[in-house]
Amino acid sequence: LELYEDPTDTWSHGVDRLGEALVANATWEAARSVDNGPLMRSAIQRGSIGDADLTAEWRLYEGEPVVELLLHVGWHSVHRLLKLVLPMPLVKRVDGVMGGSLSRDLDGRERPLQDFVWFGRDKGCPVGVVCPDVFALDAAPEGARLTLLRSPLMAHHDPAPGRAFPRAMPSDQGVHLFRFQFTAFDGLTPDWLAQRAAMMHGPLIAADWTKGMTARGDW
Repeated sequence: LELYEDPTDTWSHGVDRLGEALVANATWEAARSVDNGPLMRSAIQRGSIGDADLTAEWRLYEGEPVVELLLHVGWHSVHRLLKLVLPMPLVKRVDGVMGGSLSRDLDGRERPLQDFVWFGRDKGCPVGVVCPDVFALDAAPEGARLTLLRSPLMAHHDPAPGRAFPRAMPSDQGVHLFRFQFTAFDGLTPDWLAQRAAMMHGPLIAADWTKGMTARGDW
């Protein structure tokens, strides 16, 4: 995780990329094992970046080809930008977009994102990230950065400066949960990632089926 300066307005007028002046990197305490069962294992780390509190829970599931990250961020910053950085050489990318997927250039520009991103590498299998709570990223040949949080002053619309509004509040304040699933294997496709994202969006299905059973009071 990296924290950057972000002096732009709410709509980021006049810029095509964010996060050029690094402020801080995340610092972490030692990880602590929490679950160690036959179906799921997990570990939790607590940390901070700037004035934001971080809790990262990593999970592995039996039979599932993903590493899951549940990231809680207590965000209190102003004119700052938080990105999750994936430093790895890339040769191709396919972004999830509304209604499907789209191949985009590795040009470093900030682009909208929906649900997932697929990365092709010159060496090794493709890498995928399922991220239903992330809505933008930038990517270049040296790696990608997922945009998690910003904090411009709300209703700050260029050319009106945000400080001109006495009641202006910075955006994104409070505690946020980001869900990620990271995966890498031969044959990984954008469609596979889209299916995983749909599973994360859909609520669990439960049913109370008592046909043929006696009344509950007799159990």
